[in-house]
Amino acid sequence: MAGSSSQGVGLSMERVSGGRCPEALALLLTGRWGDPGRMVEGFRAYILQQGLSLDLLWVARMDGEPTAAVLLLPNVGRSAMVFVSPCRSQEQAGVLTAVLSHAAESSEGLAGYLTQVLLEPSQRLEKSAVLLGGYEHLADLGYLQRTLREGDGSDAMPGGYRVETADVAPSGWLERVILSSYERTLDCPSLVGRRAIEDIVAGHKATGVFDPTLWFILVEEASEEPVGVTLINPLVQPGGYELVYLGVGVSHRGRGLAGWMMRYAMGALCGRSSSGTLYLAVDQRNVPALKLYAGLGFRQTAERAAYLRML
Repeated sequence: MAGSSSQGVGLSMERVSGGRCPEALALLLTGRWGDPGRMVEGFRAYILQQGLSLDLLWVARMDGEPTAAVLLLPNVGRSAMVFVSPCRSQEQAGVLTAVLSHAAESSEGLAGYLTQVLLEPSQRLEKSAVLLGGYEHLADLGYLQRTLREGDGSDAMPGGYRVETADVAPSGWLERVILSSYERTLDCPSLVGRRAIEDIVAGHKATGVFDPTLWFILVEEASEEPVGVTLINPLVQPGGYELVYLGVGVSHRGRGLAGWMMRYAMGALCGRSSSGTLYLAVDQRNVPALKLYAGLGFRQTAERAAYLRML
């Protein structure tokens, strides 16, 4: 192990590396230090397959016993996912708070990174630990999916608009339309202004497999201005797609354009393959979006609470 330090009586922090990573990952995923098992082996293989690193894996020991673990996974776009070990007691939650804070303060080169923790609704002790560890609640996210079917597609193109894809759209259009769609947004509004647009776009591209021909920009022909965007990326598993972002500029809302754009995108996906599944996440407070997705046949399969901290 490397980077060892101590905080308080009986509490020590260790940055894990090398051959002891599997045991630490077992603590991270199951709450128990020891035999990694298939779950840990699969998780480790997935992380390495994605080109990510296990270098920022921290373990906290209480009186010498491994008690809590935190893993930071930096990604492009100056963002990082944070995984935390499960808690079974208030004492364990307190140790998790300590190692979360220590990991954030000791992770070299991540100043200015936006880090995110996702928790299930039942993880009340972990929620308390994360909030005390310097994170703030962003949103409760609903995870939705819909099977793509033959015949999916849009109505006739709305008059006065056309669709461009990101591979041929003029430079700057994508960034401009994303920023314009943030005005009075109901989708995680507290995120607005936290990140540079370059980091936002880079993060969107890093989700799944970037394909610019599935990034659709709706253009108002009279002004030649981009007014809406639907970003879809294929997933690693065959037949899977993720809606990375959907947005419409505030002056063009209320015209049914978001629904039309979704149907257009689903039609494009069906044109590529006879079957598949489209996944998305949505802020549960975004009632108009929830109604839109329900009307399109999406169903919720999971829920997570998202917490953020700027390092």
